[in-house]
Amino acid sequence: MLFLVFAAGLVQAPHTMMLFSMLVLLLWHLMVAGLAVSGWKMVRRLRWLLFSILCIYAWMTPGTPVLTLWPGWMPTFEGLADGGWRIVALVLIVMAVNLLLTGTSREELCAALYQLVWPLVWLGLSRERFAIRLVLVFETLPGIENTLRDLRNNSDVDRERPVWRQLADRAAQAFAQIIDNAEQAPCREISFSPLPMPAWYQWCLPLLLAVLFVYMPGPETVTGWLS
Repeated sequence: MLFLVFAAGLVQAPHTMMLFSMLVLLLWHLMVAGLAVSGWKMVRRLRWLLFSILCIYAWMTPGTPVLTLWPGWMPTFEGLADGGWRIVALVLIVMAVNLLLTGTSREELCAALYQLVWPLVWLGLSRERFAIRLVLVFETLPGIENTLRDLRNNSDVDRERPVWRQLADRAAQAFAQIIDNAEQAPCREISFSPLPMPAWYQWCLPLLLAVLFVYMPGPETVTGWLS
């Protein structure tokens, strides 16, 4: 719940809250060296997504161009600022995911989500199916990463073919191999132990975090205080 509130709050959080969150998460990651390495790897995997977000905001947001030489073709200061804050929010969410996955075992995470989705029972849905599918996804992801890595290492670069066609063929091979592995996987029993319900006072933590996001002063208020 803390992670969900944190991720939702960053969407509309003022810049001061983002900077405060980044400072806390960075200090936490630096205190634990393993978290710093794994967090950097997760952010590095999103480098092209982050770059595309910055480009979209920089060139699609109206405002003052960076260079007046070609004003219609230059990125704007407002777009760079908005895109930069969107990137900061996404990096903070990735760092929070790294904390969540590192500090919570797979069984604990599945059991916690099993309790969290209990309102689905009112809609006639099965929490057991949701939990089992979640466990299967977590256990399948490492195998998919190994499959993609093997295809990338064993594929020869054909300079006569377009790059997009080679990527499409590699994706088709990976999809076919993943489906084949899933069909050949043996059936087995999956079980996990439900966790006890949290105490009533523990629910105050996500509530306090939500209040902090809502009432954290923006940069204009902080500037007024300082002046």
